[in-house]
Amino acid sequence: MQKLMNAMPYDPVRDVTPVSLIADLPIVLVAHPSLSVNNIRELIAAEKAKPGTLSFASAGAGTTMHLAGELLNVMAGTRLVHVPYKGTGPAMTDILGGQVALGFLDIPSTAAHVKAGKIKVLAIGNARRSITAPDIPTIDESGVPGYETTGWFGIIVTG
Repeated sequence: MQKLMNAMPYDPVRDVTPVSLIADLPIVLVAHPSLSVNNIRELIAAEKAKPGTLSFASAGAGTTMHLAGELLNVMAGTRLVHVPYKGTGPAMTDILGGQVALGFLDIPSTAAHVKAGKIKVLAIGNARRSITAPDIPTIDESGVPGYETTGWFGIIVTG
């Protein structure tokens, strides 16, 4: 496993103070409709049948979305290959075009495409189903017990 940084220029525990959580942004695992899996159990089985052949897009290396995919790899024993993009938009473009089969993205970026049938949602990373999308199963309940990931935005201060 690769480190994101060798050394931090600050101590995130000692040098920053949290002020407020602004938003909690659920992360979903989406797939191009041509991928013949419809849930996490099918995805894990397909990946284990041909390890390292399925790729997932994210908004970039080190993002919550990237780490969500790596967490799935660790917890499910899979080898999904990470394809980093420079933002959610380019990642979504390649998922929609079928260049990448899977993507860990946020709900707001995916909702219109899911509704239009251009991509499908396999599961959500939250510990519990989202109140805004209760029909989407969690990765935890879909066969990876203990899996939980979410994006968030907050205010912190240094000093």
